[in-house]
Parts: sequence; structure tokens; C-alpha cells
Amino acid sequence: MSRAYLEQLYWLVSGLRALGRRIPREEEIGHGVLACQRHSGGFARARTGIATLEYTHYALEILSALGLL
Repeated sequence: MSRAYLEQLYWLVSGLRALGRRIPREEEIGHGVLACQRHSGGFARARTGIATLEYTHYALEILSALGLL
């Protein structure tokens, strides 16, 4: 997870869900996504960065797919 950006994880998770496949390493992905949350409440592309609406959308979709929302 440490080398993946939120948009890459978003497309991975979305694609696997569309194909009806299991999402591997769910716990690791969930922790990685939560690590991208900024103090402003939004999410950045990676563990460091500025939160944007786009990356917040990706993060919320991933967390929802993983059952963490």
C-alpha cells in the first residue's frame, strides 16, 4: 500500500467490485487510506499532501467498499 496512490486504489477496488472479485489485503488498504486523512477532514493523494475533493471522494468510495463507513 505504501507505494499506491488513492486514485490507483480507487480504480483497483472499483474494478474488482465490478467483476465480483474479492478485494485482497482489505485491512492494509483501509489503514493506508485512513493514513491519507488530513486534519481538515479531507483526504490527500498520499500520506503527505493537501486534501482535495477528488481524493476525498476516492477515499470515501474505497472505505465504503471495504465496509469501513
